[in-house]
Formats: sequence, structure tokens, C-alpha cells
Amino acid sequence: MTMRLKPILRYQLRDYLSSGAVLFLVNVILFLAAFVGLISFGTGDSEVSIASYGFTCAIFMFVFGIVVPRQSMRIGVQLGICRRTTFLGSLLSTAIAALVLAAAGELLLTLLQVMTASLPNLYVGDLYAMLYQDMAVLTPGQHLISLLFSACLMLFCWTAGCFFTFLFWRLNKIGCVIAGISIPVVLNVVPALLYYYSRPLAPLVSFLNLLATRAAASPWFAMGLFLVLAGIITLICWLLVRRANLRGTPLK
Repeated sequence: MTMRLKPILRYQLRDYLSSGAVLFLVNVILFLAAFVGLISFGTGDSEVSIASYGFTCAIFMFVFGIVVPRQSMRIGVQLGICRRTTFLGSLLSTAIAALVLAAAGELLLTLLQVMTASLPNLYVGDLYAMLYQDMAVLTPGQHLISLLFSACLMLFCWTAGCFFTFLFWRLNKIGCVIAGISIPVVLNVVPALLYYYSRPLAPLVSFLNLLATRAAASPWFAMGLFLVLAGIITLICWLLVRRANLRGTPLK
């Protein structure tokens, strides 16, 4: 199993880390441009908060979850690796890439907070700092929590992207059309149903409100929720892909 994992890990990590390096460089350039602009023109009486790196990485992982896994499954078969090992390799490489991107983000955050310390109306942080620390300067322990929080969110976003790509892989053309129409309908209709039928759906609404409240109050609860959801979606993805037709190759 270990020897079989190495080719797929090497193949995927190279894509993740090279693309992640470009993403990180773009963020650095944008942050430095914003910093120079604020130094030159000032913030006036308004407060400016910057916390976009975590959002960017989450979207990056979601897109990679849509694009990469299907290609990796085909490459794995060509290398003589069974789909179970390829799927596990994809999951491990994503977890490693998420940790690397999160660690790079914490280093960038520390550097930017030092650079902007002289600007009283400018606050630089990340998702953890924005949600739980009011954009304050983080301690080393809080940086570690922020790193884990960002990595868990990225892993969850990747599994969500995987679900969509494997779902549409298994559906026929009519099913893809129906699913494509159903997804935006569900995203718009379900919140409306929860609002207008709050009484009969009171237990579900209360449960969702409890999850949201606990996640907003505790980063550890939010991380656990991300990991539980990622685990459930990963199981669904495996059930979808284990019977997918990889160019007529036999199931393994």
C-alpha cells in the first residue's frame, strides 16, 4: 500500500504545491500593493480590515476538488494503482497541501501584522482572527489554532468539490441536466422553506441554529464540524467512484 501511494502522492502534491505557490505569490503581491497604497494615501478616519487569504485558499481547494480527482483516478489506473489507493492518495495529498497552505498563510499573516503595526486603522488577520479574535495580533498558540482551522476548512471545501465532480461523473446526460438545475433550486428553496415552515421544521431549525452558534463560539467545534462533514462527504464520494467506469477498465 505504501509503495502504491508514492506515485499518486508525488503526482498530486506536485500539482497542489506548484499551484499553491502561485496562489501564495499572487496573495503576497496583492497584500503588498494594498499595503503600499495605504501607506501612500492613508486610511483616513475609516478602519480597513484584510482577511482574504483563508477565503482564497478555501475556494482554491473547492476548485481543485472539482478538477483534480477525476484526472487522478484515470492516472492511477494507467499506473496500475487501484482506485481505492488512488482515492486515499488524493485525500492524503490534499490534507498535506492544506496544511502547507495554512502554514504559509500564518507566516504571511505574521509578516503583514508586523508591517502594519504603525497603521492604527488597518487590521490584518485571517478567518480565525476575524471570527474569534476581532482581528487582534495572535499568540503562537492562536496561530496554531488558526492553521488547523484553515486546513480543516480547506479539506471540507475539497471534499465538497469532489462530491460534485463524482456525482456528475456517475450521472447520464439527462441526470446531469437535472442535477445542474436542481442544485441552485435547492440552495434557494431550502432556506426559504426553513424560514416559512419554521414551526413544523422547528427541531431541524433549532439543530442547525445550535450548530451555527456553537461553531461561531468555538473554533474547535467548527473544526470538528468541518471534519465530520468532510468525512461524510468522503464516504459518499467513495461510494460514487468505486463503481465509476474508468474508460472501460475492470473494477479493482
